[in-house]
Amino acid sequence: MEKRKPKPSANPVLKDVTLLFGLLFFLVLLAAVIPALKFICEVLIILTLLWFLGVTIFRIIKFIIRLINGV
Repeated sequence: MEKRKPKPSANPVLKDVTLLFGLLFFLVLLAAVIPALKFICEVLIILTLLWFLGVTIFRIIKFIIRLINGV
């Protein structure tokens, strides 16, 4: 029998964006339902956005380095 080639995985950036919006939606919903958790959710939302920004900047730097090295 012929071996099948595995399908290429989905775009990792798309996975990260989906995860980001899912997490943000959950945190906003949690803050709306339970007012006592509003401050904690706001902090987690800010940390999530900073994490996503850091990952994006890291990927851009990595892409530029690969472009310069010609890999």
